[in-house]
Amino acid sequence: MVMDYALSRPFEIAIVGSPDDEATMRLLRAAMSGFRPHEDRGLVDGKPAAYVCRDFACQAPVTKVEALRAQLEQGSNRS
Repeated sequence: MVMDYALSRPFEIAIVGSPDDEATMRLLRAAMSGFRPHEDRGLVDGKPAAYVCRDFACQAPVTKVEALRAQLEQGSNRS
């Protein structure tokens, strides 16, 4: 499994759109379908979580808006 993970090429997906729009939900369902053994992101303590990733490396997941804003601000300062 380690070898498989080391040789794989993970990817990031960003879906932008209103969650009330059926087209957004279709894209989301398509992105979430299938077997992708290297995805280990999920809820944090049962709460929705945001993962800020760049170049396939993610920061720690956050569940609060303020923490997400801080990560995004920090990330934009590194560009």
